[in-house]
Amino acid sequence: MKLSVIIPVFNGEDTIAFAIESVLYQNVNFEFEIIIFDDCSTDGTPDIAKCYATRFSCVKYHRNDANVGNAKTFFNAARVSRGEYLHVLDADDFFTNWNKLQKQVDFLDANPDYCAVAHESVKLNEDSINLEGLNKTTETTHKYGYDAPNLFRFYYHTSAFMYKNVFQNLSCGVLMNDFCRGDEIRIQIVRAVTNEKIKNLGSIGSVYNCNGGGLWTSMSRQEQKSYRIECL
Repeated sequence: MKLSVIIPVFNGEDTIAFAIESVLYQNVNFEFEIIIFDDCSTDGTPDIAKCYATRFSCVKYHRNDANVGNAKTFFNAARVSRGEYLHVLDADDFFTNWNKLQKQVDFLDANPDYCAVAHESVKLNEDSINLEGLNKTTETTHKYGYDAPNLFRFYYHTSAFMYKNVFQNLSCGVLMNDFCRGDEIRIQIVRAVTNEKIKNLGSIGSVYNCNGGGLWTSMSRQEQKSYRIECL
């Protein structure tokens, strides 16, 4: 199995179908799986996910026994993943470039000294596309080194990252903590384990939906600030 795409979800009935479709429509020449891991949704999410799992053999549906949050949901999904590479797509985001997964896999296959490859993503606020956060869509290489002030100086959204699947057999208990719910800490673990580089392809390949469907975007700015402080 070349790639595992993890879709963690809680009450995502309004958006998850579009997220799944954006993966299924990818033009690829390799085998991949879509792991939908449901954190005990109480809406129509299970029915939608099970429908896709019935229709497409690459779609796998899993469900937590209790609501445990994003961090533990990712950890549970990673443990059942079979892909050489890993990609997380939140249930309210989606891919826009139908060749993006192929391009990222091709890069990692051809460059074994890289642990991850990313691209730019655009923000969707209500009906408007925000391009202000783009890094000028230029190719960039990030080397790993223990330079604390610069560890988190670059950022690419979750929907942009593909990385080597170091989590499959990794007994990394820190991932169970709530502060590990985001991609920033995960990518630093990947860099630390592999001591390898990250590549930004300099293209746009996904949309980050800020319309309030996700755990993070549904919080106010004050709630987000408090969340960060409490998790330190």
